[in-house]
Amino acid sequence: MIKNRSNLVNDTSYMTSAYRMGNELLEYEEVLVIQGTNWTASSNTDPLMLVSDIQQGVNDYDEEVDVIHGYKGSEEVWLNCDVDFSCATAGIEKGDTIRIEYSRNGDVKSATKYYDYSERTGTAMDASTLNAGFRAGTVYANDRVGNMILCGYTDGSEFDEVFNLSGVTVLVYDSGARGGTARVGNLGDIRTYQMTQSTEDCSAMVVHTNWMYPITVVIYN
Repeated sequence: MIKNRSNLVNDTSYMTSAYRMGNELLEYEEVLVIQGTNWTASSNTDPLMLVSDIQQGVNDYDEEVDVIHGYKGSEEVWLNCDVDFSCATAGIEKGDTIRIEYSRNGDVKSATKYYDYSERTGTAMDASTLNAGFRAGTVYANDRVGNMILCGYTDGSEFDEVFNLSGVTVLVYDSGARGGTARVGNLGDIRTYQMTQSTEDCSAMVVHTNWMYPITVVIYN
């Protein structure tokens, strides 16, 4: 199957072979074949997606489909949905953080929501799945010490778990009051309870880990 560049996940290794299509004058290969990749499954290290907006597009069969625009890791992507998948029906909207499942054609066939921006609620996180291969949920920023973020499971006034975010891409969704935009940010965007002294004003954070190592971090301000 032919893939789009946006289907490739940043910081992920692929087994590839490169070929030329008969033109020996070219100084580069024209076709890159990716081997041994199951495009229909989300791996535990496949980053969650922060949705910037939902657009309309046309797939390879000239069928009108939803296109999910947003960020996976530091990569800005546009993902075609399967013709039978509707973002409106699934309740996927701008500002949500989702996990993607792909069809055999590499299109979005389903999505699991880990943060609902319109409701300002996310999947709860606790210590019961601390060392799971895939773990994702919402925590609240209590304090920051260098690259270490102290978080509470219920609100920012608590300290239940610490995450080392050194080298991890931080995504940010600014509230409507701040423009309502998805973007790549940094640790300086995190508003902690110790900074604000308010559980209402500290950042909600969606954290996705693989064996305790952070893969995806989305900050909501």
